[in-house]
Amino acid sequence: MPKKTKSTRYVERIEVDILADSVERRPRSQILLLKHLELLRNYRPCIGADEKRTTMINQLAGAAFSLWRATFLTHAERETPRILDDLDQFLQYVICNNAIGYPQEYGTKAWYVGFCLNNVRFRLNRICECMPEVKSLAAMQPIVHMKPSSHGIRAVERWDAFYPALHAITDLFEAHCKESSHSVTAPALRSSPRRRKVP
Repeated sequence: MPKKTKSTRYVERIEVDILADSVERRPRSQILLLKHLELLRNYRPCIGADEKRTTMINQLAGAAFSLWRATFLTHAERETPRILDDLDQFLQYVICNNAIGYPQEYGTKAWYVGFCLNNVRFRLNRICECMPEVKSLAAMQPIVHMKPSSHGIRAVERWDAFYPALHAITDLFEAHCKESSHSVTAPALRSSPRRRKVP
């Protein structure tokens, strides 16, 4: 009788096109995180001197991190029974082990991807409170008209809506930081400020 080996263990089979989409999204979310680090280091005095700018960089980075965390989970089947089953398993694991890692997040992805993407949505709402003009950005329009519950919207579609919005908001925030830093280093221009062009 042949011995059982580890190779007989079941491994979820994922279609290549789904894997390709996930692999393509990963560097996009990482580049967004890198951009936020660059903004923080380049404009730290400007950001730290203003409560709203501090809130903005925190919310942007938090949203981008959640987007990165969700990258390989967006193919999850998210019917209500599966979401509840995964939530049950997630809570049980946290309670029993007092820790959580990516294998557990992936194993409960029907619930966890919703957690990540809802975090992005909540942070976008906070960003809109701090900088109301972001609501008028073209990249924000699909989100502005997205139902709060996101019912019927696949996780991958939400990811694909959130990424360009965060990218556009980051560019706008960078323009604000540049303008504010310029006004600080060149006080003479404050008496006759030029109108900023919104990208």
